[in-house]
Amino acid sequence: DLALALDYAHGASVIHRDVKPENVLLDRESGRAMLTDFGVARAVTGDVRLTGAGFVLGSPRYMSPEQASGESLDGRSDLFSVGCMLFELLAGKRPFHSDNLMAIFYKITHEEANFDLIPQGAEYDALMPILKKALAKNVEERYQTAAGVERECKGAQCESDRCRVRLHARRLDRPRCGDREQPGGPKGSPDAGELPADGVGGHQPQQRHEYERDPDPLHPIAGQ
Repeated sequence: DLALALDYAHGASVIHRDVKPENVLLDRESGRAMLTDFGVARAVTGDVRLTGAGFVLGSPRYMSPEQASGESLDGRSDLFSVGCMLFELLAGKRPFHSDNLMAIFYKITHEEANFDLIPQGAEYDALMPILKKALAKNVEERYQTAAGVERECKGAQCESDRCRVRLHARRLDRPRCGDREQPGGPKGSPDAGELPADGVGGHQPQQRHEYERDPDPLHPIAGQ
């Protein structure tokens, strides 16, 4: 939703210049994200700069390298800010953090984000290429349009869904704790795991019904 909103704005030659979590609202009923506060937005006409001598417009922690350096901007600057938000959403921390404003600017322009902070898992792995491309220092290596971000995010969501289905299928194929044979009985009884031909004197494995499903495919099955 955020990428689509930016794509529309950029299509009208408008740069938001202050993309940050505080400027994104979520509709409680539909769950859609809405981009707000175009107070520092500006039409792309000639030399568009965010910073100037002695003052800063926008939120430094989500600025692009070209913003922090006071260079000319285009829509790709907003996409770097989207990458900062995505990083914070996944890692729980901002990619470039410091209590000092100049230190933040230095990290944005010279240091790479610590991608090791991103948790492991299929859902996160699907988003990692998008995250790294959105946070590219070189604007030419970044996404060139917000529509490209939106398209790849949809692809990542589909891949994540496929991984969840495969994981669920593997879990269903495993024997559950109730399926395992009980330890061997008294002396003279069949060994553990062996069943007599007539099924008498041994422990019959519990039958698993087709409607049984693991409660959550992302959590280990109890007892395994």
